[in-house]
Amino acid sequence: MLHRKDRRLTQKSKVCERHFEEQDIVKYFKHVVKGQEVLIPRGNWKLVPGALPRLFPGLPEHISKPRTTTCTRKSPKKRNEIGLEASAESASCSSGSFGEASLSLGDSLGAVGITPPPSTSATNSSGVCLNELVTVPLPSRDWKLELIVDECSGQTCGVFFDRRLVAGELKVSKAVIVKNDGSCVVSGYNKMQKQLHKTVDSTASVEHLLNETDSLKICSGIQVAHTGVTGKLENVHHKLCSVLTTRPGCARCLRLQRQMRARKPMKAAVNKSKKMRNLTKKVFRAAAAREKWKQEITLLKQELAKASYQGIEEA
Repeated sequence: MLHRKDRRLTQKSKVCERHFEEQDIVKYFKHVVKGQEVLIPRGNWKLVPGALPRLFPGLPEHISKPRTTTCTRKSPKKRNEIGLEASAESASCSSGSFGEASLSLGDSLGAVGITPPPSTSATNSSGVCLNELVTVPLPSRDWKLELIVDECSGQTCGVFFDRRLVAGELKVSKAVIVKNDGSCVVSGYNKMQKQLHKTVDSTASVEHLLNETDSLKICSGIQVAHTGVTGKLENVHHKLCSVLTTRPGCARCLRLQRQMRARKPMKAAVNKSKKMRNLTKKVFRAAAAREKWKQEITLLKQELAKASYQGIEEA
């Protein structure tokens, strides 16, 4: 095979003889012996200077090009004129029923004392009318109902909420939002409960959901000792606390409590190792002082021995 253009051939390079003609390849050594030409086969063949590859066996007639795929779109279906007429008739009928429902909704809300919002939809896709939400019995006197328009979607939703006065501050501990499509969102202290997303299709299901939400407890969190001088206990909640739970504490807060309890032995082990280091330092200091006293005692003994020897000589 031929080399690429990006690689230059040298004297040590090797090429395939299939790409060169016979007259371009030197296969023998030529010698003249006694006036006669003698041909000796070469071990390594050699190309004639200026030889070019002219033979390409197996070369296709034309170079293949990549196949291009064309994406064809389907033509749109023809509209059904009969279906359009039927949908127009159903829309006109639904608009008439909407007007009647809005009137009945305004009358019922006025009787209860709730001001209905302007231009709201009275019936959702699941068949639960907003005026029927007024007839749903509330779990307790703390629960209230309000019809509030969503600022983003512009749809009216029924909001059931449990209000409480804590230390002179009004707080909404529990809330159930019934949307137009029948979906409900339960929240506690403005935290959404993903596990309590449900769909209602009647006033009975709304009543059951309210009773179920009212039976839930507020997570009390876990008690942690304050690191200040007083050492009082404080309630701490997990950053993803569920707020509403069937137990005194939610699963995340209980898991956090177990993790904090597991850290206490590690802290005690660290303190113990610190005490051991302090004791080891004291032992080293005592050993150094003992060696120092030993050296001083040795020097005193030597001085006493010298003094006694001098006294004997003088005597």
